[in-house]
Amino acid sequence: MLLAAFTKALASLKTYRVEIPQENRYIAVQLPDRFVQEGMGGIVKIGDRLWVASPWGLRIGSGSTPFFDRANINWYKDQFAQSSQVVLLGPGTAEGVACIGYSANFTMTKANPPKTPGGAPEISQIPVPVKIWFATVDGYPRRIEIGPPQSLTINFFDLNDNFTITPPQ
Repeated sequence: MLLAAFTKALASLKTYRVEIPQENRYIAVQLPDRFVQEGMGGIVKIGDRLWVASPWGLRIGSGSTPFFDRANINWYKDQFAQSSQVVLLGPGTAEGVACIGYSANFTMTKANPPKTPGGAPEISQIPVPVKIWFATVDGYPRRIEIGPPQSLTINFFDLNDNFTITPPQ
């Protein structure tokens, strides 16, 4: 049922924005792979290419951006597909919208600071509960809840608004 919900949502979802309140972060997304951080400094990611605006100019590179991964509905689809157990949570609401929820544990990487100066951080894999809520009226994702141990909420809005994410000049 969950993969059917993802498939239905992704068939017609082209753009959306997310709010991550715990990070005071807003991200615009143009599927399949275009992201721009809004309001906190210019960071644009298209495919694996990254543009970062700073007071010293525009830097261009590539790399991982975990906050863009957290905004990517395709990433969640892949993670839920790999999960060995998905639980139907049943009905709920997100921002007053009637939803149906699902839950699974994802394996995420945790980095603990080094125990000695100059030492390497301790890297471990930990299970993290993730809940996703799809609106019953249109099938689009409305909220994702991650955690604990580190809890994050990702709210989806401006679904299919007309915008295009382009590389900075």
